[in-house]
Amino acid sequence: MVGAEVRDQVSVNHLKQQVTPPQADPKTQKNIADWSEIHVYFDASTNLPKTITFNVHADKDASVNLPIRIEYSDYRQVNGVSIPFKIQRYQNEGLLVELTVQSATIN
Repeated sequence: MVGAEVRDQVSVNHLKQQVTPPQADPKTQKNIADWSEIHVYFDASTNLPKTITFNVHADKDASVNLPIRIEYSDYRQVNGVSIPFKIQRYQNEGLLVELTVQSATIN
């Protein structure tokens, strides 16, 4: 848990996850930790996911980070379950995909 902060003018709780293999040399440990790092931001008032950030890497050069950000918004209740009806994926701060859900059904 990183802690409480403000992101895009919304109070969020910031969680960071990464893998550190215990049986590896220091360089490999650092690389795997860097490559596996994910940041999840939960809206502090609802505890629903707001943003997830992570890096993907170039096919031929793992040292090149390509930042990805996924934004969740327009949460609606469907049979008692909160579902984001708008999901946006950004790469290098440019919007790549925007998904708008028209309807949802809970089985």
